[in-house]
Amino acid sequence: MRSKKYEKCKNIREKVLKSDDSDLATIYENLGRLYFDLNEKEKAIELCEKCKNIREKVLNPDYPNLAAIYNNLRNIYIDLNEKKALELYEKCKNIRENVLNPDYPNLAVIYSNLGSFILN
Repeated sequence: MRSKKYEKCKNIREKVLKSDDSDLATIYENLGRLYFDLNEKEKAIELCEKCKNIREKVLNPDYPNLAAIYNNLRNIYIDLNEKKALELYEKCKNIRENVLNPDYPNLAVIYSNLGSFILN
């Protein structure tokens, strides 16, 4: 049911907003996460990639929302055992290193997850 409501919202916003509007990116991200939870990973990738493309176009390269969408995409690619996950891990890590205090606990989690991913 939730996916139908989000789809309805997406369809309306695609008609009335510019193709690079940040509100549209947010809808794509939310729908992508929902489809991931519903185990529809190809649809999740498609929507999260749309979000990523908008955010890369309109945001500063170090903006935290970019790290978030890279992280969401990374989770999907990990689930699919795709090597693209490593590239997204690195992008997310680089942004967070640039915007967070070096002792921020979230960075330790990123380093640990990245190390585990590389080992596997």
